[in-house]
Amino acid sequence: MHGSLRFSGFPAKKEPAIRTTIKDIAKKTGLSITTVSLVLNRKGGKFPAETKRAVLEAVDALNYRPNQLAISLLTRRTHTIGLIIPDISNIFFSELAKGIADRGRQDDYTVILCNSNDEYPLEQQCINTLADRSVDGIIMVMSAESFGSKNKECVSVLLSLGFPVILVDCFNDSDDFSTITIDNKQGSCLAVQHLLDLGHSRIGCISGPQRIKTNRDRLEGYTKTLKQANRSPEPALIYEGDFRYHGGYEGALHLLKQKPTAIFCHNDMMAIGAAKAVKEKGFSVPEDISIIGFDDIFFTQYMDVPLSTVAQPVYHMGQEAAAVLLEEIADGNKPKRRIMYPPRLIIRQSTAPPPSSRGPSVRLYL
Repeated sequence: MHGSLRFSGFPAKKEPAIRTTIKDIAKKTGLSITTVSLVLNRKGGKFPAETKRAVLEAVDALNYRPNQLAISLLTRRTHTIGLIIPDISNIFFSELAKGIADRGRQDDYTVILCNSNDEYPLEQQCINTLADRSVDGIIMVMSAESFGSKNKECVSVLLSLGFPVILVDCFNDSDDFSTITIDNKQGSCLAVQHLLDLGHSRIGCISGPQRIKTNRDRLEGYTKTLKQANRSPEPALIYEGDFRYHGGYEGALHLLKQKPTAIFCHNDMMAIGAAKAVKEKGFSVPEDISIIGFDDIFFTQYMDVPLSTVAQPVYHMGQEAAAVLLEEIADGNKPKRRIMYPPRLIIRQSTAPPPSSRGPSVRLYL
């Protein structure tokens, strides 16, 4: 039986797989190797339909798979895309990767995924690994440590690779690469204005790492909207998080001391952590404290208290990133593009008017 063990306790030896070659197809069809090669490479327009059908039937019968290494040597392309993300455990990046992979597959491209853990040295290692694998291009979400001189060094390394790079979601300004993001300022404005419209005046904020410009844009949207409502942003109501669950948890514990009636988190993962901290301190969402996130990762609508959030079309952003990269792979002279998606406010059950507007029974903060 296949996979059984010998009595000696060692696995049964498997016969090595024999790879079907173009020569095998030529032998089975009685056609020349050149003819088979031209048909398989879609250059057999001059051949009759019967010839093409014979080749394709032989491909199925012999389970032929092209030798990608040989193809790469001829075309100087590996049909692989490198993807670098900062946190593989964040559902946002999983959805982004799915969009990239689905779009790449349409053009027979495979995605090689690297996780930088939001650390600059590991990010550089990821870049080197992908370069060693001869990928045709890279899609990258920059780590929170890629700022200042490190950002300049990272850009210099990427430019030296000689193939296209697309920056998505988190990055600092760069004219050297195409970029894809959401209007982060407007997204924050939508979230904060929603809380103001509900009657909240003490709105805490758990931001993302402020060394990256796209994260600073979200904080700027928060402060701008408060100022437009004639409310001065309070530094004590702002906590710099790390886009992870624990960062939201710790941020909420810190902000609860300032007695906010609402907390705006700069991503959904931190909002989930914040909701956990609020509950552990004996408060209810949204009866005591409203919480709103950013991203609209898929399971936030299925939480015990479904999360209000600012939606990013992350899957479509991934598809667009792959599409732009494939265009630049095909034509190295393509002009760089700046694609910015509009945000969309999603109102669910985690936001409500503050306790003071619902009656005299206001709970005391611990």
